[in-house]
Amino acid sequence: MLKKKGKGKPGSGFKYHPRTGDDVKKRAEQKGGQFDSIIRSGIDRWRPKDGENIIRILPPTWEDHDHYGLDIWVHAFVGPDRSTYLCPQKMKNEPCPICKLARESKASGEDDEAKQLQSQRRVAVWILDRDDEKSTPMLFDMSWSMDRDIAALCHNKRTGKVLLIDHPDEGYDILFTRTGKGLNTRYIGMAVDRESSPIMGDEGEQEKMLTYIQENPIPDVLNFYDSDYLDKMINAEVSEKDAELDPEEEEEVESRHPRKKTSSSKRARDDKEPEEEAEEEEVEEEEVEEEAPPSRSAGRSRSVGSRNRR
Repeated sequence: MLKKKGKGKPGSGFKYHPRTGDDVKKRAEQKGGQFDSIIRSGIDRWRPKDGENIIRILPPTWEDHDHYGLDIWVHAFVGPDRSTYLCPQKMKNEPCPICKLARESKASGEDDEAKQLQSQRRVAVWILDRDDEKSTPMLFDMSWSMDRDIAALCHNKRTGKVLLIDHPDEGYDILFTRTGKGLNTRYIGMAVDRESSPIMGDEGEQEKMLTYIQENPIPDVLNFYDSDYLDKMINAEVSEKDAELDPEEEEEVESRHPRKKTSSSKRARDDKEPEEEAEEEEVEEEEVEEEAPPSRSAGRSRSVGSRNRR
């Protein structure tokens, strides 16, 4: 006779702990950790889509803020995977191997390389994408020039009046259009909505969002790597992050597609998907704006990869 299913045999001491919906959702939406990130795992990162974008910048929730965005300094196109890293020297006053290499390149007359290695200032903000049905806070690290243009729209030089676009109840949405691809990407038609509005029409949903960003202030979601790791990256000593395979699968893939011995910059270009490469190029384009990143000299032994509304 079949026994009825239960929570365990009586007296066995076993207690079943069911998973929550959030636990399962987190697993279902996980992504392969192929590339290092400047933000910690579990935080959604936003990128503008082609065409019109409508976003709402959320208020700051960290101490001693004077702006809704946090200035961050990043090194882009670093290592075999052309990843982006926060600069420990600019942000934490700690040694930064990438800054050191930039100074060495400058001293040896390699100005183009030194420029590519230098850290760039960006501005991290919590935003809502008004076209996203989920309406969850996402982190957007915009260029300093975009931050400047938005701030200019919010300040009346003649009267001194300021539009508090991040106000929870009386703020304003931002509209702009993205055109082009890669280094030709442009953000045009930047405008502030004519009418103020709350973050969300539903007070309960708005409170959830404000609670989330209070529990996750931007400084706390940033992801720093130590000096030793960064030093290995610029020397291309960190192994490439291949797709998650077990050893036997990895050997099989290797036998079918043997890797050629190439520079880290060439390897990075081959490994990247076209869309991923274009997105990373946009980081450089937004800061440099008038020129593409210089090509690396072939003889360098130390390499930084050619790196709703409701």
